[in-house]
Amino acid sequence: MQRTYCHRLTSTFLGSALFLGSTLALADDGFFGTGFNKSFNIRLSGFMATTSTEIRVDSAGGVIGETLSFEDDLNLSDREILPLLDITYRFNPRHMLDFSYVDLGRNGATTFTKGGTTTDDIQWSVGTEMQSRFESEVYRLAYGYSFINDGKKEFGVLLGLHVTRFNVGLSGRGSLVAVDPDTGNEIVVEGEGERSYDSGFTVPLPVVGLHGTYAFTPNFRVRGWGQFFSLKYDNYDGSMINASGMLEYDLFENLGIGVGYAYYGYDLDADRDDLKGGFSYDFSGPTAFFYASF
Repeated sequence: MQRTYCHRLTSTFLGSALFLGSTLALADDGFFGTGFNKSFNIRLSGFMATTSTEIRVDSAGGVIGETLSFEDDLNLSDREILPLLDITYRFNPRHMLDFSYVDLGRNGATTFTKGGTTTDDIQWSVGTEMQSRFESEVYRLAYGYSFINDGKKEFGVLLGLHVTRFNVGLSGRGSLVAVDPDTGNEIVVEGEGERSYDSGFTVPLPVVGLHGTYAFTPNFRVRGWGQFFSLKYDNYDGSMINASGMLEYDLFENLGIGVGYAYYGYDLDADRDDLKGGFSYDFSGPTAFFYASF
């Protein structure tokens, strides 16, 4: 259901943006190829990300989970080097589509030391050997309109869809717990044994933002953009920020290099069948990249 909804929403947005761009493509074709105004720009980055991941999962039966840090409590790596893909297509100097994709997956193993910790309806045992997994895939699609674009400087707005797919896994020894309907207290309903928690969920968020570029010379420029979400939407309540800044240098007419910094941050509460609870998740760090434009 969720995956179908995301697919339909993305298809509708893409089709609308393509139609808008084709009907408004009134600029002089000679403007393309000057400075940063190329029809296509494809950028592949090495993203040196530092991560922080905290999650709380409540059970459908009313058991309130405890907050777990995947880096501090479960020994997941807090630094990864990731590939990051960005593609920009310009209909004309004022209208464009931006797409980006990044995938972060980590596994960990540790001896659990945090007593009384519950995830969903499982209370984990102190001293157990815990196996953990946290994966995220981020897709960003945005339509951009530029109020200003004279070949030297550009400034405009972004409207888009930010879709993140999460997969979380935990396994170790623990006990099943539930809420006593008479007292409202959590009670153990089944003794200690090997337990596992495995969940996947998708978070589609509409986002708005700003983008801008300034060219110091025809071959050297600074570029940046940011998008955010902060409101109650569907079964989510919280905020999301995604931003990036970079310096670009054209080595040749169609090839260049650059460095920058990227940030992805989530702080959300959810009340859905596939996720009840909340999580705080961010990853950020420097990037180094090459790009092709034509």
